[in-house]
Amino acid sequence: KTKFIIFTGILSVISLAGCLVDEELSQKVENKDILDITVEEAKEYFESSVRTFHLSPPRTTRMVNDELLSTPMWEKAVVLDLEGRRVVEIPVDAPFANICKRDNLKDSISTKKGFINTIVRLVAEKDADDKILFTIVRITGDNKYILRHRKKFFRMKINSVEEFSGMIKYYTLQGELISGKKYESGNVVATISPVDVASPKVQTRVMEEQCDFVYYQVD
Repeated sequence: KTKFIIFTGILSVISLAGCLVDEELSQKVENKDILDITVEEAKEYFESSVRTFHLSPPRTTRMVNDELLSTPMWEKAVVLDLEGRRVVEIPVDAPFANICKRDNLKDSISTKKGFINTIVRLVAEKDADDKILFTIVRITGDNKYILRHRKKFFRMKINSVEEFSGMIKYYTLQGELISGKKYESGNVVATISPVDVASPKVQTRVMEEQCDFVYYQVD
């Protein structure tokens, strides 16, 4: 009986070890297509090939020397997994921004000064040719969300959207809108895409950023 218990225990250990090996191999297979990147690689590439970026598109009036006032904080950069991709997120020390909206182009923009509701991040990732691509990310929180989670908001990572209400928008290094998502309590409720301001569609479904007058569609 004692021998049987010992033998059963040995089989259990072997079985458990086999499961752990299978799980490790499975993870390696799942991660083999993820292009790895480090903070050091992103910083070196940025400083040698990029150097500057704009927070506003070229067709608008940019803030004076906005590229000089916006500085990547590499000492706070982190590597994250974002939607199946590995990226480096770099906080940006940028001029304070308060983004407001209007639902119709005929509406006037409020001149009231609100609290800071937008933070800026620089995101780096590798493409298939081992080239490092950069995008600017603007995270704008809803007023109610910021009032409840002020400290959490300013430390927010782009892959941690639990409870988040607001918008996350992606831009080129020239300040042109690429895409974005609108969130409510951590759930995506709408997508954001650039539009032609002359389009009739814009007249009824548009939002505007007060600081740089960029129009975009929320679907």
